[in-house]
Amino acid sequence: MNPRMNRTATRLSTAALALAASCLAVGAAGVPSAVAAPRATAVAAAGCEANDAHAAADAYLAALVSHDASAVPFAPDVRRVENGLVTGRSGEEIRKDLNTSIKYKIISGLHDRVYTEDPPAPDGGVSLHVNYVLDIGAPDFTLLKAKVAERFDVRCGQITFIEASISL
Repeated sequence: MNPRMNRTATRLSTAALALAASCLAVGAAGVPSAVAAPRATAVAAAGCEANDAHAAADAYLAALVSHDASAVPFAPDVRRVENGLVTGRSGEEIRKDLNTSIKYKIISGLHDRVYTEDPPAPDGGVSLHVNYVLDIGAPDFTLLKAKVAERFDVRCGQITFIEASISL
């Protein structure tokens, strides 16, 4: 392996190990994996033009791999919780992380999606659960795989809450 590829592999390995350690540390700390979503101040279902939870979640999942979150329909006050820890407090913050953070830049693939959708809430909101596998590494090689269970709360076509549980 040439020296440049070796340095890149070392950086990716270090980042992947840091991600793995943070997942294990959070899991070992006994943090509950179920986190209640905040009460949304969403527009009533009758005021929504569309509420396509699958399209909203798919835009987010595509951004995990492309590192371009410009098309993700976040509500301004969206919150993201990962393994019990708040990792995003606004659409702008989450979008910036998806675009630039090393914890997302090392994601090289996403596959084996399984969707389940809860019945619509009285306000028209939908909770969509997506289980999938992330490839961590670089486009040419995978260092490890992570199993993810993610819940997206979507109202009026915007993601209002994300809860992720990640395990290796």
